[in-house]
Order: sequence, then structure tokens, then C-alpha cells
Amino acid sequence: MVGISVWSKKDFLQIGNRIEEMMNEPNGESKFWDEAVDDILDKISVHVLPVVNGQIIEIDTVEELERVRKNYEK
Repeated sequence: MVGISVWSKKDFLQIGNRIEEMMNEPNGESKFWDEAVDDILDKISVHVLPVVNGQIIEIDTVEELERVRKNYEK
């Protein structure tokens, strides 16, 4: 599953607070930021904008960014 996250300032601060709490929990450093969101779904506003396969791509590394950049510079 993929998606683009856009948060209000209020929700962003709540997510940040939850991430800080998670870092102090056992194995907190091995968790992903979206697990913080899962933990507080009842406290934040979440909406879905569906996308079709191939409409967006995930970029996790500088190398992946460079490959995408080269395709757009052509």
C-alpha cells in the first residue's frame, strides 16, 4: 500500500509526540513512523485519496531518486 501523507499542524505535533514516546519504549528505535500514526488514529484526522497503480512511486534512497531524476531530465 502506498500513499502521500499531508497533516495539519495539530495532527503533525501529535504524531511527533507519539514518535518521541515510541523511542523510549523497548525496541522503539526499530519501529517505523507510521506505527505512531496507527497508535493514535482515534486522535487525528485521516482521509484517503485513492491513486491508481503506477501513478506514484516510492523513493527510499538517493540512488532511487537519481534514477527518477534522470527519467524526468530526458
